[in-house]
Amino acid sequence: MTKRAREFLKHMGDYRELERFQDEILHVDFTPEEVELLKREREVPGRTNADCERFLQDHPMLELENDYPTFVQISASGTPQSTLDHKSNQTSSLRQRLCAELGLAQNRSPRELRKLLNLKPSSTFNHASGDVIDFKFHPITDQFAVCCNTLTNDYNRPGNLLFGDAKTEIVHQLNGHEDRTVGAEKYYTVSDICFSHDGQYLFSGSYDNTVKIWDMKGEMMSCLSGHGRITALSTTFCSDRVLAVASDDGHVYLYDVINPSKQRRIILEGQNNRLCPAFLVPGQGVCANWLLAGYEAKDSGSHAGALYAYDVPTGAMIQRIIPASNSQAAAFFHPSAMYFVVGATGPFSGAGPSAKSVVRVFDPRSDRIGMFVGHDSPQRDINVVTLSPCGLQVTSSGTDGKTFIWDLRMVGQGFEPLHILSHGPTKMVAPLDAQLEDWDTGVSVAEWLPQSNYLLTGGSDGMLKLWDTRLGSPLVRNVAEFDSGVSSMDFNADRDTLGVGQSSGRVTFLDWHGSGNPADELRKFRFQQVVAEGIGNEGILAARELLASGRVEIREHLGLRSVFAV
Repeated sequence: MTKRAREFLKHMGDYRELERFQDEILHVDFTPEEVELLKREREVPGRTNADCERFLQDHPMLELENDYPTFVQISASGTPQSTLDHKSNQTSSLRQRLCAELGLAQNRSPRELRKLLNLKPSSTFNHASGDVIDFKFHPITDQFAVCCNTLTNDYNRPGNLLFGDAKTEIVHQLNGHEDRTVGAEKYYTVSDICFSHDGQYLFSGSYDNTVKIWDMKGEMMSCLSGHGRITALSTTFCSDRVLAVASDDGHVYLYDVINPSKQRRIILEGQNNRLCPAFLVPGQGVCANWLLAGYEAKDSGSHAGALYAYDVPTGAMIQRIIPASNSQAAAFFHPSAMYFVVGATGPFSGAGPSAKSVVRVFDPRSDRIGMFVGHDSPQRDINVVTLSPCGLQVTSSGTDGKTFIWDLRMVGQGFEPLHILSHGPTKMVAPLDAQLEDWDTGVSVAEWLPQSNYLLTGGSDGMLKLWDTRLGSPLVRNVAEFDSGVSSMDFNADRDTLGVGQSSGRVTFLDWHGSGNPADELRKFRFQQVVAEGIGNEGILAARELLASGRVEIREHLGLRSVFAV
């Protein structure tokens, strides 16, 4: 705690939340020995980086107020009563700003719930090249980015990377991940996108083997190359300018992008040439320097895999995490760094007869990262795993259209699911003679409302559902229904606008005001064409019309493709 937070305790009066901390020590002053370690820029045993930063805020000169450390403890009688306390509300803005520092949960869930329940569909666009793989809002403004799938047959078309503004309702495509040869244009799937933490740059990774860096005007700043197809991107919490890139060549690349015009990178070479990284998840809290990399087999028929923890500043491997020999599918690192959860698929030892995948919870605080608990899942593939804000509930959402929830407090009691949250029949078109879980995405979205027991899920049934895990019948309501499966979603920084990406390529926005049309017809985004590399879209369209007219055709002559008059 900072000095200001400790002084604020005496103004808390008979604040009932403090009863949870009766006889507990909330704060212990730094000792002279600990200060000496700080002076020598060494780690202080028992203190987190956040503890040291708060101490330096109060004592920038590293001088103690007294030589004898004191501590703050909540007694049975509570904190001293203030004569001014009866004039202040317990939910005042000052209390809410300091509650997190005092270790008290803010009363945010009702407010977040009211925000969510007031959201109504307002606007939409459908300019994507295919299924929306990911949708992300800018961390500060209402700008957003969308990455999409492209097909390699006659339906291959532009729109694999879109950039827009939800406030002005304008969207345009970013031209970069494509082959612009006239008459033979090819557009590559953009597999992942992410914004830098400071919001200055957008990173996009594609199957064209490159990562593009864009500014917030939609202009390309740099291109990172020299690897295979991009499978995942991740920024890190230990630095605003480190970008992690996973490639199907089996390696993970750490780029220093503080200057986009210069490419400096560290290659974390794969330990097995038959595996490639499937996801990258940054560590948080005291493990902010970590990067989790989950691997899967390059051969689609194999279920082999591995899980590694890397140290970002040094680029060194911390540990190969065991058990994790089957294909790694998804991971989630809890912000408090007490646990992280990993979902993996394929056969594994000790599984029950109905198990097709496994969800494992690991504790990173020991010298050797150990599995805290693991449980079987009947899902053939896992799309997303999470830990609740309280850190006690584990979720796994998969291709069977369900989300399983386990309570970590029930370990040793059979560990049966606390809830099984089911979505309805899929809206995806089924191939002939195919098993449902071979082609259906199931539940692709699962996100907890901040500091609450409310879980939001989206599935291939086109439904966005809200659940309260405290209830015996947890479904609260269907928030919205769409004409195709929900593939991704994200809230803006103010959490008053929700963007939802769909398997049809459509993106729909929900806000407090709705469409404003009596017939509930959604507003359409304005699509702006852009000029790339000095070539306008009008010229490309004219060339296509000329080819279609039959007056000219493209032939191969002496190994070159040339235009000939007919």
